Amino acid sequence: MSITRYIRPMSFGETLSSMYRLYLKIMVPILLLNTLIVAMSWWVLLVGAFVGPVLIMTSNAILGKPLKVWGSFWNGIFSSDFVKIALSSIGYILLIVFIFLFFLITGVFGDATDFNVGPPILVYSYVILLPIWVFIPMVMLLEKKGLRASIKRSFQILRKNFSRVLQMDIFIIVFIAVTAYLFSLLMGSTGGFSAGSYFALLLFLFTGFSSLPYVFVYYEYRARHENYSEELLTQEMGYQPMEEMMNV
Repeated sequence: MSITRYIRPMSFGETLSSMYRLYLKIMVPILLLNTLIVAMSWWVLLVGAFVGPVLIMTSNAILGKPLKVWGSFWNGIFSSDFVKIALSSIGYILLIVFIFLFFLITGVFGDATDFNVGPPILVYSYVILLPIWVFIPMVMLLEKKGLRASIKRSFQILRKNFSRVLQMDIFIIVFIAVTAYLFSLLMGSTGGFSAGSYFALLLFLFTGFSSLPYVFVYYEYRARHENYSEELLTQEMGYQPMEEMMNV
């Protein structure tokens, strides 16, 4: 699998196209990985540990390495500094809670305790604020930086790549919102469910995928600004370069 198809300076459309092509190649393994993430969501989601496994599987797919579901899950969480990743997500989680409490108290969008109002508020807050945090675990895993350095690096990526991150954020929201709306029409919105509630449900069920677009944004940013390449990704993933393997 050629790395130049996936890690290179790209337009937003090319990034989406590359992400779609790779997804088709890893559809079954990443669905299984997502299922494992959701099954463990009671703590994986709490500490934001779902980014690592998706990053590991995506990197292996790009490098043509075996796609091991449990290996990606385990290495994506525990081979890095799990405590630091957990700490990095605390501020992100507290910010979402603060926004929810604000809407709960002010009632801007209605009664936030209503099942058709509360979940969508939480989910939209989650998606909109995700770029603030999602690059931190990636930097920790691949660039092997500490917590403070990873936070600083994450904001650097966000600041210098804001338009691309914003485009991806809008794409994710629109894609899930349209899917949720069509799903609600299909189901006839029975049992008091609304499109917003289906939005929350779908994002929970496919939470592992929510970080996949940002993995591509991260790769593309480094390729455009730092000449990121297959060789660098191979080294950061801890694999032996092909030239060295041939000389062994």
